[in-house]
Amino acid sequence: MPLRPAPDDDGAHGRLRPVRAVRFRLRPGGAELQVPAQRTTKRHGAMNRRSFVTATVGLVAGVLTARRMKPVQRSSRVSFGYADVNYLRPPGAVAEDDLLAGCINCELCGQACPIGCIQFFTDDAKGVRAHTPYIVASEIACDLCLACTTVCPTGVLVPVAAKKDVAMGTAVIEERLCLPYLRQGVCGACYTICPVNAVRLEKQRHPKVDAERCVGCGLCEEVCLQDVKAIRIFPPAAA
Repeated sequence: MPLRPAPDDDGAHGRLRPVRAVRFRLRPGGAELQVPAQRTTKRHGAMNRRSFVTATVGLVAGVLTARRMKPVQRSSRVSFGYADVNYLRPPGAVAEDDLLAGCINCELCGQACPIGCIQFFTDDAKGVRAHTPYIVASEIACDLCLACTTVCPTGVLVPVAAKKDVAMGTAVIEERLCLPYLRQGVCGACYTICPVNAVRLEKQRHPKVDAERCVGCGLCEEVCLQDVKAIRIFPPAAA
């Protein structure tokens, strides 16, 4: 139940008292319990995930390195040298040519996604990509629920039995942007969030990606603390 300070006799705020969260209303048949409705959105879960991991890692990093931290290098000075955005296909996607030929633009995969990470190319997309599904991991990564793989009517998204069998791409670390490699403190966000244990921490907490285990879900890219992401997912053709 939410709490807020209650004013003392002299007007100062002292002890805590509950804020109205549940109330009763008298009706002819008896008292009726009323509970305020909770507001939720598809993006709510994804943002909570990133906010929690980022805040936790940031707090630990600050406490452990506050006395010896140098000014953090601006990540905007360095980039991967590739496109600003890597568009990933949803889990279970067949080869690109087959997907473009078989997708009927029904958008059922997007409707099945509980966190709203699946988007669709618009009409002005080049070639035949319009209305086909994609994911931008830096915005909302795939949480590997695999719901989208069960609703595709044409089979361009194939059902996947387990998370470890997904092959959306491979994570690549740019050491020039990664805080531990820059000796700008500890981090470990990518290591903490990885659902398939594809990231390990070596000496000085330098993260390394096990390409054989990585499924390309993009959670590591989403929670990376750098503005220009120090870890990115490259689809199979570019990995």
